[in-house]
Amino acid sequence: MHNGGDMIAYLRRKEYEETDSKIIPFNDIFPVLYGEIEFRNDSAYVRGVNLNTMDLMYFRAVGNAYDIVNRLLGIAREHTIPTVDWYLAANGAGPRTKEAMHNALSEYLLQPEFAMASGLRNIEDAARSIELSYPYVAKVSKGGRQGMGTFLISGPDDIAGIRAELVRRHEEEEGYVYSGGSCDWIVQAYIPNDGDYRAFIIGGECIGVTKRGPKRAGLVINKSERGSRRFRNQRWPRDIGRLAVNASRVMKVDIAGVDIVRHSLTGQPYVIEVNETPRFKSFERTTKINVAERIVDYLRGRINGREQA
Repeated sequence: MHNGGDMIAYLRRKEYEETDSKIIPFNDIFPVLYGEIEFRNDSAYVRGVNLNTMDLMYFRAVGNAYDIVNRLLGIAREHTIPTVDWYLAANGAGPRTKEAMHNALSEYLLQPEFAMASGLRNIEDAARSIELSYPYVAKVSKGGRQGMGTFLISGPDDIAGIRAELVRRHEEEEGYVYSGGSCDWIVQAYIPNDGDYRAFIIGGECIGVTKRGPKRAGLVINKSERGSRRFRNQRWPRDIGRLAVNASRVMKVDIAGVDIVRHSLTGQPYVIEVNETPRFKSFERTTKINVAERIVDYLRGRINGREQA
């Protein structure tokens, strides 16, 4: 499946073992960490290879490497090298907070009502400002690790519980920095549901959908009580697939994992998140879809002029 010597720069901030082990073995993938790059004049070198000669740049993760990514985007423009994701080519690299995501999505798609809170102490005031009743959801605006920045608020005492949990992580988990007391939070209406859908989007196409079991009614709502359901032969709900594709287009993301819930009473689907750097190990295990191969095939198609999302 290697096509004519084309090379794809696979760019990310750090090594992601689960993802790297799936993508790097393809012989037209050239893995790059931002910290490895040496800029010389108008060129970027990694292990003696000039990235100006790449046929496509795939920014799997940007992190906070905005200056480096923007320099690479400049090189890509100068040498007409296609890039992924689409939003980078359109707007450049910069912070992409959950607030910005929800604001963008709410212009076009149905979103749970939300408000911003500056620090934990203002979460309850933010909820009152949009007349939210318990339970509601509070999320760290800058994002969290696999939902670890998302909490269910069932009463006023839960705020103290959140603070204690974040302090515990700061003390016990290597690399976790506590900033919950002062950082921005999103306060969002809770949509009652019987589980959430994860749709995987590549190049404007929904390649598969899973449905995960209901969240446990506890302080942190990042885990599901039951495993994921597999939809066979592309028989997932059509409205879920269409909504996920539209959400990825609004966010200008080529490769995305879109989380959607359906209201238990009204049946209305709501977009909860558009994940720009989706993991796919459990998705592959559930769906039996080779996501890494589908991603690389899409990247190869972009080199050959296939339209982006």
